[in-house]
Amino acid sequence: MISIKGLTVKYETSGGIVTALSDIDMSIADGDIVAIIGPSGCGKSTLLHVLAGIIGDYEGQVLIKGQPVNPREQRIGLILQDYGLLPWKTVYENAVLGLKIKGEVIDQVYAEYILKRLGLADMASRYPNQLSGGQRQRVAIARSFILKPDLLLMDEPFSALDEITRESMQDLFLDIWRQYKVSTLFVTHSIEEAIYVGHRIVVLTPSPGRIQDRIDNPLFGMDDLRLSDDFYHINMQIRRMLKEDGAHFYEA
Repeated sequence: MISIKGLTVKYETSGGIVTALSDIDMSIADGDIVAIIGPSGCGKSTLLHVLAGIIGDYEGQVLIKGQPVNPREQRIGLILQDYGLLPWKTVYENAVLGLKIKGEVIDQVYAEYILKRLGLADMASRYPNQLSGGQRQRVAIARSFILKPDLLLMDEPFSALDEITRESMQDLFLDIWRQYKVSTLFVTHSIEEAIYVGHRIVVLTPSPGRIQDRIDNPLFGMDDLRLSDDFYHINMQIRRMLKEDGAHFYEA
């Protein structure tokens, strides 16, 4: 269980104090996927950076399994839009990097299994510049799952990909997730992606980011979700909230 209570994050700038997030209360149950959607600058990435332990200066309480965030003690996977791969390391070396950093023994059988599941087994000795965008993103996913994380954080991981590749990556991620049920926070600008990958959807207001609404999503992982009447209603519900706030978003 991930528990967030009264989370407020402020930055000091040359123009004064800026509040990025204000009084966030939410939880992520074990094996849950929460999709976060909101306008640019609403603090979505800030929220992920707090949970990853990158930002430690905040007000409120953030707990992972009852303990304060400590990436040295906890297993936290972070998947970024720009993949976060080291160009001088091979696919395999990038994939096991999380365990290397923690100084842990690498379970090669498990690592090779994950690479195979993600279609990367034949590319293990390649370097990132020899891969397509979709392949690089698969390496980033492999690295997080090989870590066997308690919490998986995904920051618009598929937004830089073309539509066909993005849909393929969404399916592949959910396929791997269903096997391991990792608690996940998934940030996106896409309404349809939020509906497809989120058990629950949290809509944030413009800066400072506050929780505007929480939606229990009956369409999680559903094939042909556009054909469902529920898709239209949830889509319009989110769209109205974002339009009211003057938010910019995309539909793909």
